[in-house]
Amino acid sequence: MAKKTSLYARALVQSLRDVSEKEQRARVARFKSLLKKRGDLRLLSGVLGEFAKLWEQRNGKIANIVSAKKASPAFLETAGRALKKEGYVAKEEVNELLIGGSAVFLGNEYLIDSSVRGKLHKLRLFLKA
Repeated sequence: MAKKTSLYARALVQSLRDVSEKEQRARVARFKSLLKKRGDLRLLSGVLGEFAKLWEQRNGKIANIVSAKKASPAFLETAGRALKKEGYVAKEEVNELLIGGSAVFLGNEYLIDSSVRGKLHKLRLFLKA
């Protein structure tokens, strides 16, 4: 199912490139009717989630700074400058599932994980070995 949502999302991104906003709206409406016709309308939320990620990445590399609470402006500015030097655009995200700390993702890969949750996960892996 995830493969199908990814395929639909990539197709939608391709179809919306280099067209006017009015034409984009028309194509999205046709896309929704296509999903309905094929019986895949239940996949729409997954397709839109995947589409949002792909749409953001089309103009450059995205770095997500995930933290348990809203990060301080000084930290965001420093991290943003460092990431910009490497060609990334910093995007802040608050995830209340983290106990504390923060993590930086480059795409789907961890760059830095200094969250309490990440440290507990590493400890759990260490104790299992």
